[in-house]
Amino acid sequence: MAPLILFIHNLKLMMMTATIIYWTKEKRYGFCKDGGGESYFFHQSDVSNPEDISENRILEFTVEDNVKGLKCVLASVVPF
Repeated sequence: MAPLILFIHNLKLMMMTATIIYWTKEKRYGFCKDGGGESYFFHQSDVSNPEDISENRILEFTVEDNVKGLKCVLASVVPF
């Protein structure tokens, strides 16, 4: 058990950035697109500073692949 905990502790996640292209405050989700054209879903609950979410802002995140596609997790809106 200890080696697994040590591995998780030392795990480094690759942070990505993308531009928020769609945001619906009422439903609390949106989509962002990276420079290569890949789109990602995000939910407000996965963003550390949700008050800063708006279209054309930059989102920094890690990616989780689930049955519905690519999802942003551990996300934050990059300050101006």
